[in-house]
Amino acid sequence: MLLMVFLPVEAIGAVVGAWAALLIAFVAYPWQKHQDRLLQISLEERAALRDFFDSLSKFQSAVRSGDFERCDREMSSLKSCFNNLMLYAPASTIKPAREAIDRVCDAWAIARRDEGHESDLAKFSENFWDAIRLYRQAETAALLVSRRSVRPFTKDDETVMQELYKDTVVKVD
Repeated sequence: MLLMVFLPVEAIGAVVGAWAALLIAFVAYPWQKHQDRLLQISLEERAALRDFFDSLSKFQSAVRSGDFERCDREMSSLKSCFNNLMLYAPASTIKPAREAIDRVCDAWAIARRDEGHESDLAKFSENFWDAIRLYRQAETAALLVSRRSVRPFTKDDETVMQELYKDTVVKVD
């Protein structure tokens, strides 16, 4: 401020402009770059979650169809999507996602053991259908935890989700 007293009136604007430029360069710009990076990470997380659940659903569909060649292809895709999830998703979503994979792989192993009945799903063993039910519970738990990481639940969301998935226990770490 003291400097402005000794400067001609015409130079005061230039000094204020220079100070504003310095403020933007050393404070506002780095802060904005940080915010942009957080947004990019959030977008990558959502894409990884979306791709993972899409791939998980395709793999589960292949298991239920008894098409084991398709299962092999879908498992490869699922592994790739899970790796992306490991890179971008919060740690709280990884364990439930892994649990869903484990449960559908259990069903796949039982289906392979029951092979020969794939043309008639009714002939799959009861163990297969139990494994599918456990997979569904694990998938739902993973979806709920993932949804919380993308968008926090409101009170209404909690109520609706509890009603829809009352049989699924979701532990949030």
